[in-house]
Amino acid sequence: MPTPSCCDRLTSGSYCLKVSPLVARLISVPDDLSLEELHDVLQLVLGWSGQAFYNFRIHGQEIGRRRHLRTHLLREFHLRRREKFLYTYDFLDLWEWEIRVLDIEPGSGSAEQWRPRCLAGRAATPPQECGGPRGYMRILDQHKYYPPMAEQELVEKALQRMAKALPDQGHRDLLKELLDQGLSAMAPEIRLLEHPTAKMKIF
Repeated sequence: MPTPSCCDRLTSGSYCLKVSPLVARLISVPDDLSLEELHDVLQLVLGWSGQAFYNFRIHGQEIGRRRHLRTHLLREFHLRRREKFLYTYDFLDLWEWEIRVLDIEPGSGSAEQWRPRCLAGRAATPPQECGGPRGYMRILDQHKYYPPMAEQELVEKALQRMAKALPDQGHRDLLKELLDQGLSAMAPEIRLLEHPTAKMKIF
């Protein structure tokens, strides 16, 4: 881990390719981070294990485990705003993430300045071992066209117990309103053709 130094911070968007709806993360890292450390940051943000092989493609260079990831620092590539590079993880499933530099800020040299941060995100990260982008898209299709009925029954029973535990109809109406708001906020692309609670006898 590098010691705190005066370094620039790169704010970049990471976008999962070949997946819809868009899965993205906005991260901020110091430019004295090595590619190996950037891999660790990305895996932590995505919630993946980081155990599979991976590489980076920057300025036409393929840099992987065999090409000294630890000694390649981000600042060596002199990245500029709007530049992008590719991060490929797991050579069997081929998860590809486009990383685009959105902003560059001068550093302050403080210890806090060194720490990577995840600033924002969009959509849940796909399961790491679902077969890559194709497998993930199949999972979304299955949930869209073939709702898991067993899960619906469990949800129905749980919500019925919650409703019975509420003291009066006003509280039950509030619970129903909150459930409706949650369902409406779901991404349209992964929303079921019919809400699983539509036929549930809860209230």
